[in-house]
Amino acid sequence: MEMNKLLKQRVINNLKFNHEEVYKLVVSNKGNQVWLNRFINPHKDLTETFIDFSKIKFIISNDKKHDLENGLMLFNLFKDQDLTTLTDERFWVTLLLTKGYEYMVKRWGLKDEKVLKYHWFYYSNQRRSITYHGIARLFWRVKVTIDPYNEKDPYHLTKFAFNKQEVVKNSMFRNFMFHENTRLGYLDGMFELSKMKKITIDDIYLATKLMTKLASASLLDSFDRFQVKKLLLSELEDYS
Repeated sequence: MEMNKLLKQRVINNLKFNHEEVYKLVVSNKGNQVWLNRFINPHKDLTETFIDFSKIKFIISNDKKHDLENGLMLFNLFKDQDLTTLTDERFWVTLLLTKGYEYMVKRWGLKDEKVLKYHWFYYSNQRRSITYHGIARLFWRVKVTIDPYNEKDPYHLTKFAFNKQEVVKNSMFRNFMFHENTRLGYLDGMFELSKMKKITIDDIYLATKLMTKLASASLLDSFDRFQVKKLLLSELEDYS
């Protein structure tokens, strides 16, 4: 498939509809995308784009240790793209099936069809899907964790979020994550909590539940990040 062209949505829908066949083809071909020729007619199934994919270069690994570097690479390349593009399934699936193919096969493996459902394509609404999509999640995890007010290290919360991935995975699609003050306050609070104890999955679920509760009971987005952090830690202490 040519770069600087996007797959049309009907092609992606067809790949998802035929997920059983696609899975078998991916497994049998491993690192080779030749099987895509069965589903894609380059003369009818691609649309032109001005997006430059040429500088994409993943660090290939079979675990998460290079997720941060890959996320930063994607963020620095596409941070100026409009949000419509950055949430578009066509953008991320095209990228995955071209520049990101070897990375996906190695990083996520091919244990069963669920890998394709959750990590290769969008399986639900956009918010949930960008949390689970194998390529989109890398970009978005960086985007929502940058601290623009920390001149020394704007990525200090990003490093924390990639080290403790459930912190963002279980909150990414919540409304409070789409307001800067509440998002940074939540991340500040969880980062502070990690200094006091080893954060468990139960802590993360509780914090997400409390943030959702606080957001519905008050205008959290009118608070500054430090007030949100204080509220969260206070609520967590009450439950401990």
